[in-house]
Amino acid sequence: MVSKKNIFLILLKLLILICIPTSFLFSNLDFEINETKQSVFDFFVKDKSDTNLILKFNKLREYFSFYDPYSGLTFYNDLIKNPSSLNSSIKRGLIYNSIAAQYTQLRQYEIAAKYYFQSITEIQKSGNNAQLAWNYIDVGNLYYNYKQFNEAINYYISAIKILENSIKDYKNNTIKRLDTELGIAVATENIGLCMQEIGKYDSALYYIRKSEKIRLDPQQPKINKQYYYSTLGFAFFVNKMYDSSLHYSKLSIEIDPKKELREIDLPEHYRFKSNSEILIGQCFVMMNQKEQGTKYFKQSLKTLEYYTSKAPLLNAYIKIATFLLNNGYTKDAYNYLMTGQSIGHNHKELFEQYFSLLRLKVDVLTKLKQIDKAKKIQDTIIVYLDSLANRVSSQNIVLAKIDVELQNNLQKLELARIEKEFQNKQISDQKLIVWLLIVIAIILIGLFLLVYYLYLQRQKSNKQLTSKNDELNKANEKLNESLELTEKINSELVASHEELANTNYNLETSNQTKNTLFSIIAHDLKNAIGGVRTLNQLLVDDFENYERNEIEELIQLMNNSSKNMYNLLENLLLWSSSQRGIIKTNKDLNYPNFIINNNFNLYSQAASEKNLELVNLIPNDFAFVFDASLFDTITRNLINNAIKFSNDGGKIMVSCSAQGDEVQFCVSDNGVGMPQEKANKIFNIDANKSTTGTKGEKGTGLGLMVCYDFVKMHNGRIWFESEVGKGTKVYFTFEYLKP
Repeated sequence: MVSKKNIFLILLKLLILICIPTSFLFSNLDFEINETKQSVFDFFVKDKSDTNLILKFNKLREYFSFYDPYSGLTFYNDLIKNPSSLNSSIKRGLIYNSIAAQYTQLRQYEIAAKYYFQSITEIQKSGNNAQLAWNYIDVGNLYYNYKQFNEAINYYISAIKILENSIKDYKNNTIKRLDTELGIAVATENIGLCMQEIGKYDSALYYIRKSEKIRLDPQQPKINKQYYYSTLGFAFFVNKMYDSSLHYSKLSIEIDPKKELREIDLPEHYRFKSNSEILIGQCFVMMNQKEQGTKYFKQSLKTLEYYTSKAPLLNAYIKIATFLLNNGYTKDAYNYLMTGQSIGHNHKELFEQYFSLLRLKVDVLTKLKQIDKAKKIQDTIIVYLDSLANRVSSQNIVLAKIDVELQNNLQKLELARIEKEFQNKQISDQKLIVWLLIVIAIILIGLFLLVYYLYLQRQKSNKQLTSKNDELNKANEKLNESLELTEKINSELVASHEELANTNYNLETSNQTKNTLFSIIAHDLKNAIGGVRTLNQLLVDDFENYERNEIEELIQLMNNSSKNMYNLLENLLLWSSSQRGIIKTNKDLNYPNFIINNNFNLYSQAASEKNLELVNLIPNDFAFVFDASLFDTITRNLINNAIKFSNDGGKIMVSCSAQGDEVQFCVSDNGVGMPQEKANKIFNIDANKSTTGTKGEKGTGLGLMVCYDFVKMHNGRIWFESEVGKGTKVYFTFEYLKP
């Protein structure tokens, strides 16, 4: 039975939920911050730990970074004043990492880098590979902030390698396994974000989607699912695939915080939700549905009322206004900026955001041809620049003071640690001397016993001499048997020499094939380069006498020759790498339909020039485990060949079928075809001479050699079925591996 006291408490809670606004309910975002601080303090000072320590430590670091980095630096500085707080490598590594995170949030990247690399050094000493990988991810993020995306990718790849090698050790530890898998997902997605920044949008989408299995794992916190949908929605938006972007962005905002999320994840939830709502609004605007877009813009601003700080809200106004301005909705951008300016004006602590808003407002007023107002705003910006400079200077002074104090405290602890290690070494040396004396005594006793034992053995040896002679006779008999065995081995050696001769013959044949192939490649390269050189010389010598259409024709010829050279060199490098064993398969769950569509898009121009129909018959949802990069190279070469030997108005189809333990793919065309006798020798470079396509396209046949090697790397087969005048079908198989 429920007591009257409990009933009263329930009614009181319901009353609070009804009467108090959501923003006030969640204004306290410290996720039991005092309890978390105490857990971290107990670990560093009293060596007490619990199963969720790393989670609490990371959340505390994120809390300080997001809300008050200065308080975070003060907390960690107070923590390291206790001598026992840094008595192990893992503790020192975690402290350095947290200090670096605060400096990163304050945009003091050089100081942050110093502490991150100190953290990596200590974590390496501790042997905690999972934490080391997260440190690599943090350093990669630092390079990302500096826009050094290639360096960032290198650190993300290093983190993935460490985590993939470590995950097998956590099969029986669910918490560590999930954390390790999450690290792999984060590093993989960050590679995709780097690809997005450098303009490789297809690669970005590929890497972001690789994390799907981990992000949507039911055992992972649901905030991971929301982040994945939000990130994937943005990737599709950048690729101008607005329907897909809308789909995933709506999935992101449909996450129910009351049913699916922990209270600890609420700050991130509302940030992801607001970003997705802005993205949905942008999609609708790009799809000429501006009213619908405006609805979601307003909804995103309302979502940010969750935060007591106005910084996220002001950033959202700037983001929406920038998008509208870039897409021609200047007046709408101006309205958002006016509302945002009132927020920034009333919260003087938002220096940087307010300054960005004013600069954007100048651009808007300039486009609206309100020059006088724009000049007034510029005068205001000058005043703000002075104020911002003073604020930055004061912040740098505070940070310098904090950093000096941190360094002093760390040096004191380091000196104390070195002194303690010296004392321990002295004690260890004394113990070592005692043990050495004991060992010497034991050795002397052992020598005495050995001498006595040898004396007894010599007496016994005389008695055993007679029996040894008998044994020697028996040994002679065994020697005769050994001679017979030797003759048998000699006969086996003769057989081995014959086998070696056959191997040498095969090697000579292989070398002859390579020599023939390189001769063909050299000839084609010489022709292609000579053609480009000749056409280029014609343009240089007599440029002014050519008509525009003649110049365009010469440039097109040079472009085609360049493409042929590039394809030839690319296939040569792939074939050379496969021959030397450099290429290793990286098998994962992939969708063949997605790769074929990408290749069709790649050759859409070449196909349209011949009015060819490209048909992908592979089901959208069919997937199995294989190397996507090698499959991409195989199908790209086969589709290119099919286009090359197809007549105008033809059809090229790609299909597949799962047959037992292998998947069979077919690339077919209804082009010129070839005799089946030639098709049977298609992979013999000596017997197969490359022919030109229906429009004079040239090739070496090297692409087929690459296909042959890559198919073999999947334990598969490849063959041709062709008939002159009716077309060609190329079949190849992959081992059917399921996830």
